[in-house]
Amino acid sequence: MDVHISPELSRAVIRDLAPDELKLFDVMTRAYVADPRRGDIRGSGDEPLGFGVAEAATLMTPVVLAISERVVIALAGELVKPLARSAAERILVWVGKLVRREPDAEPLTSEQLASIEAMVRKVAHGKGLSKLRADALTAAVVACLKGNNAAAS
Repeated sequence: MDVHISPELSRAVIRDLAPDELKLFDVMTRAYVADPRRGDIRGSGDEPLGFGVAEAATLMTPVVLAISERVVIALAGELVKPLARSAAERILVWVGKLVRREPDAEPLTSEQLASIEAMVRKVAHGKGLSKLRADALTAAVVACLKGNNAAAS
């Protein structure tokens, strides 16, 4: 749980629904962060905070903390989708510039090229290509990404 974001949402909800719990909010939040199962009122026995099942059933804060955590995670997942699409589009434009050898294409680093080379070789071997053909394919892909098409030579 992000201890800086979801407790803010939880505090705002508790302020509206159960303002009497605000005095214990920080203590219950620390307890929840230490053990998120505290938000499950189906547990048994006494809790270290001194809340048994009957008392926990009446407290909103542990439940609101658990729900807030899930809301923040869900929102993060939704917000990252358009960012991922935008990043993928930018990557495709960048790769296109590399392959077309445009002057403003930012070159790959030697580490990136080595990583791509290893990946292409592994996939080529996995698809059943002979070592000779896998090496030729690997060299051609790397050459295209370097900006000098070795396959044409």
